[in-house]
Amino acid sequence: MIIEELEIANSPEYFQAGDYLSKKEYVLFGNDKTIIRNGNILKTELPFKISMPQITIIDNTSFLISEYDTHSSNLTAKSKNAWLIDEKGKILSHFNIGHAYKIVSTEKFIIASYARSDFYRGVSSEFEVGGFAVFDFKGNCLFHFDHVDAIFPKQMKFIDIKAMSIFDNNKVHFLTYPNFDILKLDLNNFKLDVELQLNVDKTNVDDEFWNPKAISKFGSEWFFLTPHGETNESIIFKRGEDNKVVKIGSCNYSPFPKGLLNGKFLIPSFSIDETAKKCQIVKCKYAA
Repeated sequence: MIIEELEIANSPEYFQAGDYLSKKEYVLFGNDKTIIRNGNILKTELPFKISMPQITIIDNTSFLISEYDTHSSNLTAKSKNAWLIDEKGKILSHFNIGHAYKIVSTEKFIIASYARSDFYRGVSSEFEVGGFAVFDFKGNCLFHFDHVDAIFPKQMKFIDIKAMSIFDNNKVHFLTYPNFDILKLDLNNFKLDVELQLNVDKTNVDDEFWNPKAISKFGSEWFFLTPHGETNESIIFKRGEDNKVVKIGSCNYSPFPKGLLNGKFLIPSFSIDETAKKCQIVKCKYAA
């Protein structure tokens, strides 16, 4: 496992969220409300200061930022709380994405997950039952999976989606709870299938595993990142071809890590003990 750090001049005390393609293509949101794009502060036309951001990069010219805190005095349940922004800070589209817990994107779609057990339950009625939704770049909801009413096999019954990851531009993966099954959504036809059953229990995983916040895949191996606020670090786990889930290392703590392509993770800088830390890129074993 390799850990690299992002060198960012004049950065804020810490970052709340972000997304990453390469050392030349990334977006980070600072605790001082600044947006850092590729090392530079981006001036935007956002109507108010975001307090709990979710970010996903669309391509090298645009990204999406949404407000998770829909209890903000500037927002209501039906407010437009997602903005598609270009490289100059111009808002390209503005729409309501609901109370999205996790967000990823492809070249054609934005995929958002919703937590049924969320403490903000009740503020985004169209999605508050949980599940996930697929949007186009103008905010049109193309597909919404409501896991409460859906009739599916046991493996597809879940309360929450712990993490999401893009495998390619046609598929997105969901780590579900409480079964810890990984589901695969084909974005060509919105067909949902079981990709992998982890079959984890206390006999084959460490106690530190149980609250993963990000996932990634490289070849046939799956990687999981679990933040631990008590120890001020995050633990990386791997499930290989032998079906065992094992700890392979640790990195900085962040409550909002991002699973990237090819066994990689973005760890926005975050410090419980108020020590200065840099954003990290974790490249798991065998990942290029």
